[in-house]
Amino acid sequence: MFCPLYGLDRGEAEYVLPTFPIVKREDEQRHNGRSRVLILGYMAALAAGAPDANIAGLRTIPWGKSGR
Repeated sequence: MFCPLYGLDRGEAEYVLPTFPIVKREDEQRHNGRSRVLILGYMAALAAGAPDANIAGLRTIPWGKSGR
C-alpha cells in the first residue's frame, strides 16, 4: 500500500485505484474487488491512528496460500 507514501488520502486513493485497469481487473477476477476495500479500510485505520485495527472482512491467510 503505497498511497500514504505519495501523500494520497483515502478519498484520493479511492479515486486513483480504479484508474489502473489491469490491477482493477485482476482484483475483481481473483478477489471479487476485496483488495480495494481492504486498502481503503487500512487507510481509514491509519488515519484514525489505529494501524493494527481489524479490518472488516479480512481473514488471515498463511503466506504462500491462495486462500481458496
